[in-house]
Amino acid sequence: MVKKKGVICLLALFSVLITNAQSPTNLLDSAQNLFNQYQLAQSRSAYQQIANNPSNDIANRIKAYVKLAGQDWRYYNDYANAMLALKAANALKANNFSVTLLSATINLEAGKYKEALGYGKSCLNLVSNENEKIEAGLMFARIVHNINFNQQVNDKVLNHQNLQKASALIKQILEKQPGNSDASELLVGIGLFLKDGPTIIKAWKSYYLISDEKNINQAIQPGFALLKPILIKWNGQLLSVSEMKGLAIGLADSKFFDYAGLVANTIRKESPLVYSQSKSLQDIAAYADYIKGVETVNSYIYPQVARGKKNYENEYDSLMDKEGKVLWSKASFINKNQKFDPDTLYNILNCKYGMEGYSGSTVGYYGMLMGHIIHKELKQINQYGYSTRFTYISVDRLMSRDFTSWYGTTNVGGWGDSTTIIQVRKAYITEPFLLLSLMTDTAARKAALADIEKKKQLDFVRCKNNPYTEPKFLSPYIKFHEASKIYQHLQASGLKGTELNIAFVDEIFKLTIASTVFAHEGRHAIDQLYFPKEFKTMSDDERELRAKFSEVIFSLNPKMAFTGSILGSDLDENTNHGKANQRFRKIIVDWMSAHQQEISGLDENAPLLMQFDLLTDAQLIAICKSADPFARGK
Repeated sequence: MVKKKGVICLLALFSVLITNAQSPTNLLDSAQNLFNQYQLAQSRSAYQQIANNPSNDIANRIKAYVKLAGQDWRYYNDYANAMLALKAANALKANNFSVTLLSATINLEAGKYKEALGYGKSCLNLVSNENEKIEAGLMFARIVHNINFNQQVNDKVLNHQNLQKASALIKQILEKQPGNSDASELLVGIGLFLKDGPTIIKAWKSYYLISDEKNINQAIQPGFALLKPILIKWNGQLLSVSEMKGLAIGLADSKFFDYAGLVANTIRKESPLVYSQSKSLQDIAAYADYIKGVETVNSYIYPQVARGKKNYENEYDSLMDKEGKVLWSKASFINKNQKFDPDTLYNILNCKYGMEGYSGSTVGYYGMLMGHIIHKELKQINQYGYSTRFTYISVDRLMSRDFTSWYGTTNVGGWGDSTTIIQVRKAYITEPFLLLSLMTDTAARKAALADIEKKKQLDFVRCKNNPYTEPKFLSPYIKFHEASKIYQHLQASGLKGTELNIAFVDEIFKLTIASTVFAHEGRHAIDQLYFPKEFKTMSDDERELRAKFSEVIFSLNPKMAFTGSILGSDLDENTNHGKANQRFRKIIVDWMSAHQQEISGLDENAPLLMQFDLLTDAQLIAICKSADPFARGK
């Protein structure tokens, strides 16, 4: 990891399929657009107007109050006003699930555990569909997990009854959504508190989507090798000190540093002599504290940036360096004769713990994107006869998000250069489960289709006025129909139940990585390797546009590839990715206009871009090749 003032980032931007219908005349949409443009105060004012107007639809007023409460808490650190907004929403319709869920979240993050638990239990009683059941189960489990983590830290008695209930809820979720990372991570911790080794093993493998232990990547395999012999026989009994030490190191080697630090500090309290003689345990505890320190810096600076703070780069670096110097003074693997230098520290931590990321500007905002390497291999990319080999790295167990991802407008999926491509796993892990819910939950599917149709009706007006405007219905429509084809194909192959769900999640994940990581970042790598002078002078939006061409041309599913960072991202068109997407839409519309006779079923009275789904895969690839300088040259 090195500090960078700017990096070429891949934005993995996935639209949620069940949302409000949006149009320029929709007040909620206007408020959200202001938020997306980082005009937080104006967005808040717009939501207040919606919420406080008695003539507005109750459902929309509740949504506005929920948005206000979320903003009050996340960006203004104002617990009192956040809860007042939720109270006002609840007065409009008592026991609203979304209101209760956010109430639980805010109280949990505020450390008000008793209140959070009460709201968490209420959520379980308010569910009306499968998605809400999963959300409620995760929320209850998260509350129970955090309460007991705090109890463990402070040497207090754990609540085994609630832990058992949380464990059962999480296991039910994983039956429906095998590999759900949030559920799996919580179950690792809950299993730890329950001294339930076999459950920890299952949760660990679920988190990393491991179906065959022989195929665990070397980045995390040593940790699993240490953990398995200890966990496989751990069923409630106290572990020996040597087993506890192995547990701490195994968790650290598999990047679960929060739990590793917890175990290391337990040894420090219960066996101080062993701890004092173990540099590895002391280092794990110090590194876990460093991770907390990084999180503290972000929680201090990022809300200020959201509220408009400018020129904060030096202050941000200074605070991060302060946390780094504490670790520098404690870690046994750092030569204290060296003068502290942040880049040196990051390189040392990369070698020691697989820490990987950067400090720099992402979409115009400074911050740190930092996680840990969970997968590393050598890959080869071939595009248009050009070939490059690069190191592919997957980063997870994030300790810091970049500002824009933290704020909620982007979901940075990776970055790269001519020799290395780094993927942020977290950016890709949610989408497959959103789509799986539409395949398996009738209520969720019905709501999504109704929302798509509602958006489509509004899009007719928007797209008639501007043929290059992105239809809001298009991305969720394509995702649903392409995902349905994949699910039906897997069903036809004979897969059922959990196996079917695992295969579906894995397929969606692979499709996304193939286009948005290997094809997109591979193009950046080829451009930089073979055409360094041209690449250096090329505008950022031109770089991104060419990479987006490659996303489609070299994808395994061209239509699905369009719904990654091209359609449905709703990006500000002043950003590089936003400009590239705007140019891409114009290319598509102009091609459709010039080739109307070649498009089967085209309605000449309807906006062309709204009929994007009529294009065949071959036509989509042809459009991209006709616009890509590489393809034209070949």
